[in-house]
Amino acid sequence: MINREMLQYLGCPNCSGAPLTLVSEQEQEQDGCILEGRLHCSQGHEFPIRAGIPLLLAQGVVQGDEWETWQRHLEGFRQRRERRQQEPVQVTHRLGRSEVQQQDFAAFTEIQHGRILDVGCGPGKFRQCFDPERVAYIGLDPITLPETGEFPFAVGLAEYLPFQDEAFSDVTVLAALDHFNDKEAFFREVVRVLAPDGRFHLLQSIHETKGLKGRLKHLAHEAKDFMEAKLGGANPEGVPEHMTEFGFDELMELMRTFFRVEKEQSYDVRLLAPTRMFLSMRKP
Repeated sequence: MINREMLQYLGCPNCSGAPLTLVSEQEQEQDGCILEGRLHCSQGHEFPIRAGIPLLLAQGVVQGDEWETWQRHLEGFRQRRERRQQEPVQVTHRLGRSEVQQQDFAAFTEIQHGRILDVGCGPGKFRQCFDPERVAYIGLDPITLPETGEFPFAVGLAEYLPFQDEAFSDVTVLAALDHFNDKEAFFREVVRVLAPDGRFHLLQSIHETKGLKGRLKHLAHEAKDFMEAKLGGANPEGVPEHMTEFGFDELMELMRTFFRVEKEQSYDVRLLAPTRMFLSMRKP
């Protein structure tokens, strides 16, 4: 949902965050939220607001085979979420485990105030870990969910963040980095939208394939995806694959190219589960 405060930070995803202007004659407001309208930038790009959600997908930058791959990826997520909503017991178990992990991660970040951009936010549950009087939360995801009408949210891609320069004190990603198509492009965008001395926080499962233990973990993860799809009555080929795979050393080397790593923490949830990593980094 877009409100007046969020509007001042939106930027054109095609023009590296150039300010967007609301076309007022299309504006409808209710409870301080903009329900319908159009946003445009000085270069002529235009984006709709529908049912309170600004649709800020970069135009013309993802095409052909890459666009088809991305659409299949998103459709796989939609199907998986629909299946999980039909399994209330399993969903409750997953969400409970996820909420505990998010609370631990929120404590790790030490965010006490400021403005957060949560990239790949899903239903936006991470916002519940913060005091709304002190922390302004904005979510970004390429998929809308029923919950995304409950908080400041925009549809967009991680590699083309639709926000202005230096708009956020903190950027967070929770278990979504392996679903971004271009990590380096995303990191450049994070640096752009972070305020001076701003911080980037990452919670990520590492699907390490090095060594015997790493290979066993990777096989176990693939088997889990296969069985989840099979038990859910879907074609296993429809399970969304990770857009990118990376190991711990590769990720850390790339991170240090863009950020100053301040602290890290990793642990194994289960014997053959992917290693979970918490990272907090600062804009150089």
